[in-house]
Amino acid sequence: MASVNPYDVISAIFHFLPEKEFENNREKLHSAFYRIREKHRALLNDLSFRKSLLFPRSHLLDDILASLQPEFLGKMNPDLERYSIKPDRLEKLWNEDLKSALGDKEPEIREIAGELCAILKG
Repeated sequence: MASVNPYDVISAIFHFLPEKEFENNREKLHSAFYRIREKHRALLNDLSFRKSLLFPRSHLLDDILASLQPEFLGKMNPDLERYSIKPDRLEKLWNEDLKSALGDKEPEIREIAGELCAILKG
């Protein structure tokens, strides 16, 4: 299988995330992606994690989250405690750029989005 761009994959996951807001909790986000990566290595293999810290951390995931701001992913409220997904912009990105590269992987991306949502809500 050809390698997929991790930026595109994470963008697509957020596009299909059922909840459009979630807590800006680095430990929870990194831990969630670490858990999900074990099941979905084909799409998330490029996310490497350092496990010798208090929680698994991915420098690449931090970079991707930063690059998605502010165009696709905003931080809400004065304390920046929540992320807000910008669905219209992610829909446009999906239709114009990502669907051609990841469309055949859409069912798995939707599954990952559901798993991520469940972990973040828990």
